[in-house]
Amino acid sequence: MDFRAFGIIPAAGSGLRTSLPLPKQFCLVAGRPLIAYTLKRFDRLPWMEEIYVAISEDWKDYMETLITQCKLTKIRLILGGTTRHRSIRNCIEELNRKFDTESSISGDSGNQVVIVHDAVRPFVDEDTLKQIAVAAKEHGASGAIRPLVSTVIASDENGILDHSLVRSKYRESHTPQAFRHSIIKTAYEKISEYDLDYGTECLHLALEYTGTKAKLLEAPDEVWKVTYRKDFFAAESIATEIFSLVGLIMDDNTALTKHLQVALKEKNLQVGTTTAEITKLSEEVNCIILHKVTPTIDIISTSCYQAIDLLQQHSSYGGVITCIVSGVELNKTWHQVQRLAQQITTDIKLLQVYFVIIADQDIHIKEDSARLIKASNMVASLVYSRNQHLNGQVFVV
Repeated sequence: MDFRAFGIIPAAGSGLRTSLPLPKQFCLVAGRPLIAYTLKRFDRLPWMEEIYVAISEDWKDYMETLITQCKLTKIRLILGGTTRHRSIRNCIEELNRKFDTESSISGDSGNQVVIVHDAVRPFVDEDTLKQIAVAAKEHGASGAIRPLVSTVIASDENGILDHSLVRSKYRESHTPQAFRHSIIKTAYEKISEYDLDYGTECLHLALEYTGTKAKLLEAPDEVWKVTYRKDFFAAESIATEIFSLVGLIMDDNTALTKHLQVALKEKNLQVGTTTAEITKLSEEVNCIILHKVTPTIDIISTSCYQAIDLLQQHSSYGGVITCIVSGVELNKTWHQVQRLAQQITTDIKLLQVYFVIIADQDIHIKEDSARLIKASNMVASLVYSRNQHLNGQVFVV
């Protein structure tokens, strides 16, 4: 990338159309706030310098905690306005102050690109973001579009059909949208009060106030927006697919590994790397299943926190960790693992952790044990469902 890239995410809205008690960007999807997916996606882009997030004053403390929990390093919180455009303008003004104080800029804003993206479009991919940014650098502005799904019609003042549009000539406008900084800066300096209060389309501002015709790029389905209550069901389904790559870190037990692979496949969960060492685990996994044979509680704890660190560093969407313990004395181990589970769920808020104890000191050598099959099915169900109410629980087979 031969330019500097910055993100703006307006997230001060109240989400009235969902009719939910919380603003939709803070509602949970697969155990984490919707906005966390979006922020993590932007924050881990190596070419993204900073992300300015406009929020309401009421959610400032919540967002500061979320940033810490997600280990986000590029997020800058800005007080939002009463409308989308007012929130974006606040972020632009903060960027303007940043550039004005940088001696290397020398007043030239031609080498910065600003990407505007909705907080409730959580599954946008890096390729789309990069293509939009590059197009904006070349054309001044760019935006993601999708084909119209339904025909658009117009009615008269009596509710009678007046005319319809030719669907093939029109497209839906989506985010991400990107702009050379000089263009979006000028647009928001010239914007009318009417557009600030009632407008929603940034590409229109670039055209109206700077004469810039945006380059429009067809985008994949992943740019869709969570708008209504029903959309959360779709978001949950997508998150389930995202969570489908499972890594197995197994102590020596070929029978348990085989049963786990079968049980996970039956849940349509894909098994990635299977290894005995966490350092060899693929960075793409977002669920980790640990199996420890006759371990001490220190070994269990160390293994769990290593898995947590890996997921926090490499997974955009959080993750699930399930630790299977076998070959141990039940009563003593259960109490130790219960304390560890409580400690982890207190320390780590955006990962889910489950423990399964196979209650037989000799179970690791019984390769035909029905209990291994039962344990495997339980683990697969926990990973698939990711039930937030079971987070931190210890199960015994």
